[in-house]
Amino acid sequence: MLFRWQLDSPSFEKGQGDKHEARRGLDVLHFRDGKIVEKLTYSKTTIELDGERVRLTTQ
Repeated sequence: MLFRWQLDSPSFEKGQGDKHEARRGLDVLHFRDGKIVEKLTYSKTTIELDGERVRLTTQ
């Protein structure tokens, strides 16, 4: 099963706590006998802060 999601919240990024943040991703769930046996999560490397796309960097 594929599950597309979006997280909307105040920003988690350092120094950006006063801005709105949106992160998007996709979960891939594998089932066997009606039970989840594997879950893979993929997320965008960019986020939206107050409607503007910002590329995430390593700190």
